This record gives sequence, structure tokens and C-alpha cells, in this order.
Amino acid sequence: MAVSSTLLNASGIRIGSGLAAAVYDSSTGAPTVTTSGSPSAGKQCYAFNGAGSITFSTGGLIEVYMIGGGGSGGGETGGGGGAGGVYYKSKVYVEASTSYTIVPGAGGTGLASNRAQGGLASGIFAGTQPIAFIGGGGAGGEQNKIAQAGVCSGGGGGSSPGQGGVNSQPATGIAGLDSGFRGGISTGAGYYGGGGGGIGAIGGDASAGLGGTGGIGLASSITGTSVSRGGGGGGGVSGGVGGTASFGGAAGVSGVTGNAATANTGGGGGGAGTSGTGGAGGSGIVIILVG
Repeated sequence: MAVSSTLLNASGIRIGSGLAAAVYDSSTGAPTVTTSGSPSAGKQCYAFNGAGSITFSTGGLIEVYMIGGGGSGGGETGGGGGAGGVYYKSKVYVEASTSYTIVPGAGGTGLASNRAQGGLASGIFAGTQPIAFIGGGGAGGEQNKIAQAGVCSGGGGGSSPGQGGVNSQPATGIAGLDSGFRGGISTGAGYYGGGGGGIGAIGGDASAGLGGTGGIGLASSITGTSVSRGGGGGGGVSGGVGGTASFGGAAGVSGVTGNAATANTGGGGGGAGTSGTGGAGGSGIVIILVG
């Protein structure tokens, strides 16, 4: 009789080609249920836009794709927020009759007076033990405040005036996690914020009269429909044009209220103008494929 081979990856998650697929039992949190597309077409797909739980009647392998929460943009002519990190793994082992808690990370809240916030992590937990986990994006910098690095692979926030040439570097990725990119630079020559880092590219540098462009994200068809996620926010400006953004990230503005990123994309919030409040980062998402 053949023996199924199993391994532990670098995160301690049990994997192995000899294991069968898990069998879905029930869930809470009203996930959106579709038939999956690329790269694993034909599976049952459960997309959690908010907190919930999932159980399996038979233990085995599931597929996991998730995005962390995006960071907020900076106020006070701030940089754009960094995108949440992206996690994808085709083989994650789950036990039967265990209730797994699902937590899509919240986006950072846009606040005034130099208090931008990074996004929160997304994860799947067995009790308090994470079986899959990815960090949020860094917050955009504000005047005389250095932008934040992304936590556990999220994109870095864009730099701000008064901190010319300061790069916000994302954390280094680990096995099964893809790093976000750094935020763009503000030269300090004027009040123009750099773009936030995306999960597909670095944030754009600011130039005279123009905020930095948010770094691009990635498109995924894993739910059966192509969705763009993980873009950095555009940099805010004073007396100019805010940086553009895409892939769920929000554009920067010259006004006092920054644009919020799109929910459940992990996009970075847009930077605001003088005396402004940065835009909120987009919440993350947790997607589980079964079959």
C-alpha cells in the first residue's frame, strides 16, 4: 500500500502532493461562493470580505489566496499608503472538524495631524495559531515624518516633504509570501508626496507640482472573475496635482480629505494636501479554494 508523503514548509504548514483535497462542511461570515478560475479552475471558491469561519468534514488540502489591509495615505501633503501583502499557496493542510477563524485585515485609518496608520494583517487561524498569514501595507509619510515600511511583506508608504530622499522599504518576504515594493520618494523641493508601494511595483517619485503615482498591484482571476488588487496610493500635494493610482489604490489630492482605497483590494489610501486628512487604506480579503 502506498504511503502518502507529507512535508512541513518554512511556516510549519503541512503540505504534500500525496494528500487528498479537504471536503467543505460549513462556514460563517457569508462568504461569496463562486466556481474558481485561474490558476485552479473548477474548484469551489469561498471569498471572505469580512470576518468569519470555515470547517471541513474531511481533512486535507485547500488552496489559499489573500491580501492584507492597505495603509492609509498621509495628511499634511503626505505620501500614498502602501498596499497590503499578497499570499498564495496551492497546498495548505486543514484538519477535519476544526473551526478555522478567517480574518481579512482592516485598512489603515486616515487621520490628521501626522497620525497615518498601516494596514492590518489577514490570516486563517486554528485557535490562536495562524496556518496562513500576510501583513498589511505601510502608512504614507507626512511632513517631517518618515513613511512606514509594510509589515510582513506589505508595500511601503510614500515619502513626504521634509524627509527628502527617504525610502520606505517593505519587510523581506518569507516562504509562501510575496513582498510588496517600497514607496516613492519626495525630493523635499516642494510639498509633494511620493506614491505608495504596490504588490506589483514600487511607488512613483514625486516631482514639482505632481504627487507620485501609486505602485501597481496584480490582477487575479482566482474567483472566476478578474479583479485588480494591491495597488499603492497616490501622493498628496499642495498647490499641484495629486498622484494617480490603480489596482484598488486611491489617488492623491491637493484638498484636505484624501481618497479612500477600494474595499477588499488591500489598496493604499491616497495622500492629502496641506493640513489634510489622509485617505483610508482598503481592507483585505481571504479566499479559500476547495476541491
